[in-house]
Amino acid sequence: MNTSTEIEIEALRERAEMLLDAGMLDEAAFLIHAIEELRRTPLELRKYGRPVSKQREVA
Repeated sequence: MNTSTEIEIEALRERAEMLLDAGMLDEAAFLIHAIEELRRTPLELRKYGRPVSKQREVA
């Protein structure tokens, strides 16, 4: 895991802890899932942003 991923995971973990303390369980669960995905997925396979839709051809 590279340093930027570790920093990102640490920030998400801290945010998840704050959400748990505030009783926002669904939001915390979402962040915990994101952390698990970051740990599992190699950087080159991650997709960020919105998917680009294919443009239709104009006849």
